[in-house]
Amino acid sequence: HLCNGPFHKHLQDLFIPLVVRYIDLMETSIAQSIHRGFEQETWQSVKLLANNLPKVPSLPLTLPQMPSFSVPAWIGPLYENTDKLLKIVERSPPPLVV
Repeated sequence: HLCNGPFHKHLQDLFIPLVVRYIDLMETSIAQSIHRGFEQETWQSVKLLANNLPKVPSLPLTLPQMPSFSVPAWIGPLYENTDKLLKIVERSPPPLVV
């Protein structure tokens, strides 16, 4: 009884004009903001902008080598334990699916 019933119709009659008015106001507000934004825009030629860019020094042709590093001592035991864990998991029976 709610859908398309008298109460539903009453709510539509009450709120549809308010929603339509709100949407119209928002549309007008957005249009005015865009218009004001365009009025404040300044346009310059790309060539003019390119001529005023700061000069960037050229990079050296060869970059320095990254420093080398050695593997930390704790990595070895970590891998050994991981291998042991994987072997245990492989031997365990599959989980029971209910």
